[in-house]
Amino acid sequence: MLEGCDNRALLETFDRLWTASELARRWSAQRTLDRNGAEEHRRLEEAALARDADTAAEILVRHLTLTAAALTDDPGRPA
Repeated sequence: MLEGCDNRALLETFDRLWTASELARRWSAQRTLDRNGAEEHRRLEEAALARDADTAAEILVRHLTLTAAALTDDPGRPA
């Protein structure tokens, strides 16, 4: 999605976020065996490519909430 981007600040921000997300992904991969991360990412990608902002936001919020809860061992995380 960034292929056509010519904005250096955006690309640098993406690089920092990518690095942070890789760290979180590697941590959470060990601890959330009941989740299908690939499916969550596929659904998010489809919503983004369809330009369905409401659905993409809903999927992203749930994904990030579940990931944060798993990383902090929050027993009240949504199922």
